[in-house]
Amino acid sequence: MADMFKLLWLRDSVPTAERAVLLVTDVIVQALGGWVARAATDLGIEIHVFDNGAIVPLRAPSRPAVKRA
Repeated sequence: MADMFKLLWLRDSVPTAERAVLLVTDVIVQALGGWVARAATDLGIEIHVFDNGAIVPLRAPSRPAVKRA
C-alpha cells in the first residue's frame, strides 16, 4: 500500500505524470484483494499483474449493490 501512496504523490507532484500504474506479481495480488484493489481503482491507480511473461490488468472487485431504506 505504501507504493500506492507514493504513486499518488508522484502523479500529483510531477507535471508530466499522466497515470499512476502499479505492476505487481501474482504473489502480491493476494495482498491486493478486496478493499485495497477497490480503493486503488477509486483513486485512479491502474494495477497490472506480471504473470508468465504477460502483463494483464487487475480487475478490481465489483461494488455490491446497496439497498437504501
